[in-house]
This record gives sequence, structure tokens and C-alpha cells, in this order.
Amino acid sequence: MITPIEPVVTQLRCPTCGAWQDISDVCRRCKCDLSLVVPLLRERQRLRQSCLAALHDGRYAQARSLALRCCTISRDADNLQLLALTELLTGQYAAALELMTSRE
Repeated sequence: MITPIEPVVTQLRCPTCGAWQDISDVCRRCKCDLSLVVPLLRERQRLRQSCLAALHDGRYAQARSLALRCCTISRDADNLQLLALTELLTGQYAAALELMTSRE
């Protein structure tokens, strides 16, 4: 069985100055402490990977739960789209539609 795999995130954007850089505990530009951001980034990636695996296996309720946890870390477009997909697959059509239309 093939498990869907997302590309490994190797860069992050500093929340203070906005600089893109390789994952590090300190921003290369402004020297901001990113030691709390890096574990969250890794947890987001782990949750998304688990969510995709659950979707692949047809475990839609579990996938929805994982997508919700992803959105608690970051309500970015990728996570909202993943949550909308899980809402759709679990029969929550209005919630899926609301998520997709609120992004525009």
C-alpha cells in the first residue's frame, strides 16, 4: 500500500521580520528566538502526514480530528483546505463549503 507523503518542510518564515531561512532556532536576520516555532512546525508536519495517511486508509473521522489539530497550530490555506476536505468526506457539507468560501 502506498502512503501519501508531503515534502519535508526545510524552510520557515521568521514571525518577527519575515525572512525566509532554513529551519533554525535563531533567525539569521533579526536573531529572534525561534526555538518555540520549530517544534510547532515539525508537529504540524507530523499531523498533516498522519491526516493524509488516515484519508488514504478511509479513516475520515480520524483524519478530520487530525486536520482540526493542524488548524490549531496554523490556520493557513493548506490546513484549511485539508480540513474542508475532511469535512466533506464526513458529510459536513455546509462546514466544508464555509471553509472554502471564507478563504476567498
